[in-house]
Amino acid sequence: MKRGRSASVPACARIPQMMEHTRPAHRCVGIPGWNTQMQDQRRHPRIRTFFGGVITFNKRCSTINCTVRNLSETGARLHLADTGTLPNTFDLIIRARDIDTPARVVWRSDTEAGVTFES
Repeated sequence: MKRGRSASVPACARIPQMMEHTRPAHRCVGIPGWNTQMQDQRRHPRIRTFFGGVITFNKRCSTINCTVRNLSETGARLHLADTGTLPNTFDLIIRARDIDTPARVVWRSDTEAGVTFES
């Protein structure tokens, strides 16, 4: 079994406890009309974060450092130097929150990627 994973509870299951006393990130954006539209698309509230993350793939032989810019129960927005070498599926490790979970890219730009957590 991989380090940090529980057989009965996925690591991402602890995220709701972290979010109890935080404001969703979509409320903090100052773009008129955007908040309502984006809020309707969110299944779970996101929190702004500045956690260091590690993307692991190739049987954990390859890694890419990233910054986790926001986090929800079901996914995250990652900032990294370049998304060109980012695989579509990987494990995301966020040591500050003891999270080690499989993830899949749902969108990407040159330096950011949105991922959903796979279980």
